[in-house]
Amino acid sequence: MQAAYADGTGSVAASKSVTIKNTATIQTYTLTVNYDHALGSVSSSAVNSSIAAGTTVQLYAGTTSQSHFVDWGGDASGPSQAISVMMNGNKTVNANFASGNTDFGTLKVNILPAEAAAAGVTWGFSPTDFRVSGSTYSTWPASYWIALHTVDGWLGPNQQLMTITKGGSSTVSVTFTKDTTPGTLSVALTPPSAVAAGAKFTVNGATYGDGANVSLLPGTYNVTFAAATGWSTPPSQTVTVNRSQTTVATGAYTPPLGQPSISSVSPPVGALAGGTVLKIYGANFPLSATVTVGGVTAKNVTVVSSSEITCVVPASSAYGTAAVTVVTGSGNATNSKGFSYGIPRGHGIELVGSIGGYTGAVAAQGSYCYAGEGSTFLVLNIANPSAPAAVARLALPGLIQEIALFTASGKRYAAVADLDAGVQIVDITDPSAPALRGYYDTGDNALGIACYGGYVYVANSGSGLAVLSLANPLRPTLAGSLVFPTGYTDKVVIQPRNTTVFAYVATGGALAMVDVTAPAAPVLRGSTPSLSDAYQSHSIAINGNEVFLAAGPINGGGMISIDTSNPASPALIERSIASDSGFVTAVSINSGKVYTWGMSGLADYSISGNNLTNPNNVVSGFPFGTTVSSSNCMTIIGNTAICGSGNG
Repeated sequence: MQAAYADGTGSVAASKSVTIKNTATIQTYTLTVNYDHALGSVSSSAVNSSIAAGTTVQLYAGTTSQSHFVDWGGDASGPSQAISVMMNGNKTVNANFASGNTDFGTLKVNILPAEAAAAGVTWGFSPTDFRVSGSTYSTWPASYWIALHTVDGWLGPNQQLMTITKGGSSTVSVTFTKDTTPGTLSVALTPPSAVAAGAKFTVNGATYGDGANVSLLPGTYNVTFAAATGWSTPPSQTVTVNRSQTTVATGAYTPPLGQPSISSVSPPVGALAGGTVLKIYGANFPLSATVTVGGVTAKNVTVVSSSEITCVVPASSAYGTAAVTVVTGSGNATNSKGFSYGIPRGHGIELVGSIGGYTGAVAAQGSYCYAGEGSTFLVLNIANPSAPAAVARLALPGLIQEIALFTASGKRYAAVADLDAGVQIVDITDPSAPALRGYYDTGDNALGIACYGGYVYVANSGSGLAVLSLANPLRPTLAGSLVFPTGYTDKVVIQPRNTTVFAYVATGGALAMVDVTAPAAPVLRGSTPSLSDAYQSHSIAINGNEVFLAAGPINGGGMISIDTSNPASPALIERSIASDSGFVTAVSINSGKVYTWGMSGLADYSISGNNLTNPNNVVSGFPFGTTVSSSNCMTIIGNTAICGSGNG
């Protein structure tokens, strides 16, 4: 740089060159931030660890959903999450966090009683969230539906609405109750001759006969046995009855010394041609014992032991039940329902016994109910509806689909749609001793059956409607038939209307009206259009000109009502789908109401013109989701609805 300046006299001095250098060093400082990384984080505007003196650094304390910020410490202070730090020296700043979100509220759920919690009842915020009784959870304030996870043996709500407030702590108790649904005790008394001599059993202060089903609260009971003339009484037993389950016990009476007895016979059904190898179980069988079946001597009798005999069944010309008798020098033993000449099923496989099972058919008359329990024809005494008692069982060849009752020549019979075994005729004149008497081979699966005016109407799975004459109930004969375009039929109901008799037939997606005024010449008068959700009509009921179908399962199932005032063109009136009646599998008319039975239990509907009104759930014992599933049968007698169940 050159400069000119004046001296004191005003003269300008000579110029000269000067060089200036900046030798100052920039001062830097270090900022250290300490905090618990599990509870929060600290973000900073500083880029480098060395920060120039005089720089202002911005710090922000961030929290997690389960923590909150307390304050700053060290070379900073204050509760604000955002602060500024002036770097005029090395600084150490502490960010202090604590557990818990102050914006959250806390919920504590107690399961009561403690016994329910100990059994495993839990709660949670979703169906897959399981928390034990007394545990707490903090979350955003709001109202929540809490899931409650019950366990077998305890009843309570599936969910409950609970509210969480900001900064608040709520404790809620949910009470569960013990499931005291009754169980059933069934006691089989053997042998039949002891039952005939007066064998009975007593439990909970009441006395019952062989095979009675006794409804009891869960618990342990003592079963005692009554004296039977000439027989030794079995010792008392202690039995445990569990909720919704059937407990089976046996009271085996000991016969008089040397007196033979028969406890069971297997198999229950064999061919008319004979040749069935029969096994007879009992007591006091001497080596010299002989056997008769239907009064005819059996062949190849072998006394395996004093409690087992095998023999070969003789041929018979009579279809139906035959008595099995063991003959000895000390006396005879007879099982009147021991064996039936019928249509054998299977090859090398035999049903030797069953307990409970799918109830696919029910019919009632007087004080008795007749049910199809698998392939077993079950007779129940329902004089006391709250304590139905099994009085007899009869094995049939096929799975029982439907039962229709009729009277002929002063005797009472049951016509049974017996699936691939066709139609079976059971004599129920004495309900305690049902006997197989006749049959008709329909050639297809017999699914539905109705009796009217001396005829049996059969819905066959693949060959339409068959009309059988009951002129000789023991030998039904084909009187007429009608094949439908769909081929498939599964239910039939008969209605006389003025001078015409109609058969309403479910034909796999439609309802057909068949004129059977002349049973030998059934005529199709009309049919509904295809009902997409009625391809399988489990049940049909009639109220005047209105027909109700329990239909499904397409589109959720439900009930369908049809106007049949014009037989040539029956028309759909209304559909009552799952939204208000559940999956409907049976329908019946009683006292001006329509009753439906299905997966949602039993419901009734008022009939008002062409509308169904006021659906009411009248049974709470079998709601959807329990272990009891529905089957396609129901009958109403008096004020009692008898409903079949899919699992017994």
